[in-house]
Amino acid sequence: MKKLQNVKKDHDKRLTNLTKNQKVDKEKAELITLNQKLVDSAILAIQSAIANQVIFFKYFLINIVYV
Repeated sequence: MKKLQNVKKDHDKRLTNLTKNQKVDKEKAELITLNQKLVDSAILAIQSAIANQVIFFKYFLINIVYV
């Protein structure tokens, strides 16, 4: 009987945590949607920075190899 109570208690705890996480995720999604232009700009900035690093790294390696 004690084991069944523990399982029910654990189940309730998990369900509560899932409900909380679902609420937080929904709020995050709403914020992303409300700030879509800003989010898109941030994504482009990050992609550009990554691309520039790759270009710089390739340039750096080429100069090391040929020096």
